[in-house]
Amino acid sequence: MNSVSQGSFTVSITMRMLQEAKAKFVLLGTSKNRKLGLENSEDIHKKISLCIEADIMPIICVGENLEEYQSDRSETVLNQQLSESLGNRTEEEWAKLQIVYEGPWMNQTAFPPELNEIGAAFNRCRQQIDLILGSDHKSKPKLLCGLPFDIKDLASALELIPSDGFFLRHTDLNLEMLSAGLHLAAPKFLQDAPAPSSPVPPSVEEKEGVERITEAVLVAAKEAETTGTLPHELKELEEEPLVEEKDEELENEEEEESESLENEEEENESSS
Repeated sequence: MNSVSQGSFTVSITMRMLQEAKAKFVLLGTSKNRKLGLENSEDIHKKISLCIEADIMPIICVGENLEEYQSDRSETVLNQQLSESLGNRTEEEWAKLQIVYEGPWMNQTAFPPELNEIGAAFNRCRQQIDLILGSDHKSKPKLLCGLPFDIKDLASALELIPSDGFFLRHTDLNLEMLSAGLHLAAPKFLQDAPAPSSPVPPSVEEKEGVERITEAVLVAAKEAETTGTLPHELKELEEEPLVEEKDEELENEEEEESESLENEEEENESSS
């Protein structure tokens, strides 16, 4: 999202657009945006304020890259990102945001990191948050742990990493991972969750939207289970016959054009 609340900004989302779309949360400061220079700590600080004012939960991503991780600069980098992005907040504001530790180093190593490595890095992030807030701070934000693209053992991750939640990338490309993650995480995070005191019934539009998304996911999951292929592979398979059909149509059109030209030539010859 853009740090300006409204206006015409190409390839950018403003707060007004998020409000009109009834967004519940927004992801800020992802490692990719930080690397490409699309977001910096000053921008993120402004965006957090806009989100809190609009009652949209900001989810702030922090983490070190491989070079910073291997040179033992993790704590320095995390402290700088957290301080500059989240500094000068009231306890009430801290309670309205969440933080994701998504160290990009986890996806830059030659081999997937061990869960104890991820857990240790995650704990360093939590320590920096505690250091910034102080021991007497009552409202601490939830801290989620990002996991590598090719995480294999979600069950062990849930047990070994003391996180308030997990952030999985590209689960839309792997329905099996998404399904497994939901089944494993639901009992851990929802078992002791208190029921809302005054639940707000969803609108008709929200119900219809959820139904459409659920139906699409179920169809894709059933196709993936039946064929053993992922959704993007199914799409490629579906597109192949269309290419052949298009080729046949072009051939037919060319034949018809050549026949019409021959007929015109014969008519011209006969008339002459």
